[in-house]
Amino acid sequence: MDRKKLDTRLRPVDVSRYFDEKKLKESDVTVIACNDLVLSNDKIKGHVIQIARNTDYGCELKSCFWLNNVSEETVRLRMEHYLSDIGNLADFLKILIKNIKQVSEKPDICCKYCYSDDVVKNGKRKSGQYWLCRTCGHCFINNGALPKMKYPLETIIKAADEHLHGESMGMISAHHPINSFDIIA
Repeated sequence: MDRKKLDTRLRPVDVSRYFDEKKLKESDVTVIACNDLVLSNDKIKGHVIQIARNTDYGCELKSCFWLNNVSEETVRLRMEHYLSDIGNLADFLKILIKNIKQVSEKPDICCKYCYSDDVVKNGKRKSGQYWLCRTCGHCFINNGALPKMKYPLETIIKAADEHLHGESMGMISAHHPINSFDIIA
């Protein structure tokens, strides 16, 4: 079936053209979009208003169309197009929500060399999880140590503080036993 293409676009208009903004702020409306339905020759063919609000069961979207001097076929095509867009939006939202859940479950790790968060697990060695930075290519363990250092910064600061307060190196190393997780850089 050959369908006639509707050569139209939406042009945003100020919400105050249709609504009292003071009353709108008092309402439970979350988002409102008002548009003119414009033909390619800039002639207004109609108006579209979409209102979204939060509800106990999710988000509710209402759309109102006012079309000027159009045939029943044009209305049918416009509604099919609109339903297709809403279906695409629903599919997109499913993917978006899935991606948000994956990102929120991703560990909060960033590369200690370039500080990029584009890192992936790269095996376990000496009881520690190794990470590979996809940005700079460095492998590292998230042990709090600075790049190219074996010990976490906290351990170095404590040892330096004890040394400045007169502790011997032997006593400092006895206070801070080295475990395999600390020595991996």
